Amino acid sequence: MKNALAYATLAILSAVVYSSILPYPFVFDDGMYIAGNAGIRDFSGFWPPVGTRYFGYLSFALSYSMGGLDPRGYHAVNILIHIVNSMLVFRLVSLTFKTPFMELSGLNDKESAAFGAALIASVLFAIHPVQTQAVTYTTQRFASLATLFFLLSLVLYASHRIGAEGGRKGYVKYALAFASAIAAQMTKEIAFTLPTVIVLYEAAFFGGGFRKRAVSTAPFMLTMLIIPFTLLVYAGPDHGVSELIREKQIQELSDLSPYQYLSTQFRVVVTYLRLVILPVGQNLDYDYPKFTSVLEPGPLLSLFFLLCFAAVAVVAYARTRMGRAPLAALSAAGVFWFFITLSIESSVIPIQDVIFEHRLYLPSIGLFVSFGAFMICLFEYLKKRSLVKASATVFAIVVAIILAIPYGAAAYRRNLVWQDEFTLWTDVARKSPGKTRPHNNLGDVYFRMGRYGEAIEEFEKARGLKPDVKTFFNLGSAYYKVGRYEEAEAELKTAIGLKPDFADAHYNLASTLRALGRMDEAVSELEKTVTFQPDKWRARYNLALAYQSMGRLSDAKREFEAVISINPGFQEAYQGIEEVGR
Repeated sequence: MKNALAYATLAILSAVVYSSILPYPFVFDDGMYIAGNAGIRDFSGFWPPVGTRYFGYLSFALSYSMGGLDPRGYHAVNILIHIVNSMLVFRLVSLTFKTPFMELSGLNDKESAAFGAALIASVLFAIHPVQTQAVTYTTQRFASLATLFFLLSLVLYASHRIGAEGGRKGYVKYALAFASAIAAQMTKEIAFTLPTVIVLYEAAFFGGGFRKRAVSTAPFMLTMLIIPFTLLVYAGPDHGVSELIREKQIQELSDLSPYQYLSTQFRVVVTYLRLVILPVGQNLDYDYPKFTSVLEPGPLLSLFFLLCFAAVAVVAYARTRMGRAPLAALSAAGVFWFFITLSIESSVIPIQDVIFEHRLYLPSIGLFVSFGAFMICLFEYLKKRSLVKASATVFAIVVAIILAIPYGAAAYRRNLVWQDEFTLWTDVARKSPGKTRPHNNLGDVYFRMGRYGEAIEEFEKARGLKPDVKTFFNLGSAYYKVGRYEEAEAELKTAIGLKPDFADAHYNLASTLRALGRMDEAVSELEKTVTFQPDKWRARYNLALAYQSMGRLSDAKREFEAVISINPGFQEAYQGIEEVGR
């Protein structure tokens, strides 16, 4: 009965914290991975089932098949995944107290202690503000869904092993655990650490010799071959991945060396720990310092702190082996979980963005479990000294309430930042004023709102920080909108100089030249536009009109016909054919 109430509480808390996000539109990379991704519009590209993010894209395809591009359906699924994950955290902690090693815990009321530790850990996971990016940011279903399969595999494995220790035979749960492990490896690369966590769990909480443990864990270790094998053999686009997305994924590789990236990550991991304890200043796009050597003060001090933190966990775990404090094994294992699961994105594999909050979604579970176990240790200490009279269950409920109110309120408030692109990028630009991308993206939002003056301000800030082809294009397009044609021409030509096949830049330059009365040059730019992007029907239509005004009727007819082949419903093209045919 208590467990059922706990599950209901987790569902209600999660639903309340994320109740506002259902109508939120797609933002940031959602446009590329979901709204603009033709690969999820049908299921033709999902056979055979291979790919390191296969199930993530498949889930988007299922969402699209049920509700098209209505974001409410996508958000509802993300919330549901998060609720299930919080329940799996509760179940995992509860099961861990039933393992052979935890039987040595010496707790007077092991059932209440298990419930208390599980409740604290799962409530923290459900309502913590640091999880909002993995839940509210639709694209990060990759992280939450991979976590679901990760947790499910571990829960099923633990349940099977507990049953086997009790003399129950059967391998259904074991087989399902193995299947879940495969699914996790095919959802996001963070699941590469799952076999290591299973080995850790087996070593920490189950008995038996090396051979017995090796037999239990060997099949899971083999799943570590899935990701490298897929990346090596299937080098082309992943399922549900357009060439545009593949290009984006390639660009995500950092220009930092592995050593420089690792040096930076020592500082990043400390920031992650701070966010779990004190989630203030949350930001989608941190302007984070990058370091070139671990000997710099920031990385060096961070490394020292992390070594001390890890050493405490190692000592706590060693004490469990000496029979002094068996419950500390769970707390220590949680710390090990944090470092292991974070290792894929915070070690030597250089990624363009050195820090993202959604990368904490899976690792934070270890910290929450560690804290839950620590609080039960504290309760036992107080109980032995008659400083508390309540049960572990009551103690845990009080702790959970004390934590849920501020963290839940902070998470709800953080979600309000995600209500649209304007609120999101306004928040980011305010917190990362020295970074180009927030100003570019906020300027783009202003541009689409028709607030061109404010757009120009943001684009000029971006150009002053780190001019690139996107910045020059955006600024030139905004200058055109306010009639600053000479400046628009200069910016657009600079963009084209950096990327000669940039069709949109040629198109906007054509509009600018036409406004300046230089029709021959405008026509030349339109011709380049359709050369680099043949399906850009609006450019072809404008080119047809230009040809028509110049008396090049056969060329005009050809372009009108091309427009119709691309966009058969565009009536003006039919009228154009009639006019040039007279």
